[in-house]
This record gives sequence, structure tokens and C-alpha cells, in this order.
Amino acid sequence: APSGTALFAGDVITTGSASVAVMNFQSGTAATLSANGEVALSGGTGSTAINLRKGAMAIRNDSPESGRVSVLGATVLVRGEAGFPALCRIAMVGNSAGIFADRGHVEVRGKGAPVVLSPGKHLQLGPGGPQAAGQLAGKVANAIPEETVQHPGQTAELPLKVADPLVWEDTVRTLKTGRVRIALLDGSFLNVGARSVMKIVKHDAQ
Repeated sequence: APSGTALFAGDVITTGSASVAVMNFQSGTAATLSANGEVALSGGTGSTAINLRKGAMAIRNDSPESGRVSVLGATVLVRGEAGFPALCRIAMVGNSAGIFADRGHVEVRGKGAPVVLSPGKHLQLGPGGPQAAGQLAGKVANAIPEETVQHPGQTAELPLKVADPLVWEDTVRTLKTGRVRIALLDGSFLNVGARSVMKIVKHDAQ
């Protein structure tokens, strides 16, 4: 596929060990597929969807219309805002995928509520679905004041107490002699000692 090759819905693009493919779509989305990658295209004119099958890719979208990338059963929407392009990177490793929001509006839709990733944030997808910023992880089972939580996308730290819910990407901080015990949804527990900071990133059952 030399430069200038036209692309159509139904096409499959595969890169070798020393090749990169740069694709420009009529919708305003540009995609760069790294080496040893593969994508399949679907949709019609102006609404092309990209299905990332393996490898890594970078997405840039200058348009207010969302560019769409499907990966592991989820759909990533990338949309420019206020005249600035959106930038997003997606990488697949084995049975999991990482989605990294660099700039603009990046939204992930799968099972459950949609997740909007702030610039600089990331989300991990696995066989069990997304473990995302903003998705419920567990709750506080026991606490000895003082402790705080900083939710993803927020700058302020809020007081934390027993039975408060916690979500993925929360940052829990214990102050002075404070300690906290967190019950995750899978039945496991996290114990945070005094004067500590812990970020709840993800859970891997294995």
C-alpha cells in the first residue's frame, strides 16, 4: 500500500516489523499505526470507524465530530474542542489495552456508564471490561481519622469516612495517625497505614 492509496470500509491495514501506516480520513481523523499492528475499517463516508486488532496507534482529530476507535469491545471517541485537535494513544498488549488521553475530548464507551478521560489520564481495558477513572472500585470499610480522597479530574482533597465509595484512580491520603481499610468489590481489602498516600489504579485477579 504505497502513499496515496485510497482506503475503504472493509479494508484491513497491517504493518510489518519495520513499517508505519499514516491514515487520513475524510471525517478529519488521522491515525498512525505503529509497527506490527493491524486495524480494520468500517462505516461509510465521513463516519469511518477503526477497529484496532493488535499493536499501537495514535489518533488525532481536528473535527468537532468524533473519530471512533473500537478496541476490546469498547469504543473510544476522540473529538477536537474549541479549535484545538484531540490527541489520543491506544496500545494493545496481550488481552488488555491502554488508552492514553493527551489532549481534547477522549471518551470511552463500553459496559456501564461512559468514561471521559481528562488530558494526562489513562484507562486500562481487560477481559473483564474497563477499570477506569470514575468507575466504582469499592468502599471504606473502616477508618481512623484523618484521611482524605482526591477523585480523578479534581484538584481538591475531600474528607473520607466509613462507607464512602471509592473509584478507580482515586488517591487516598492518611494524615497524622489516620488509617483506612478499603473493601474492593471483588472481596479483597486494602489497608493504608498512617501518613501514607495510595492511588487505586486497577485490580488484576491473577
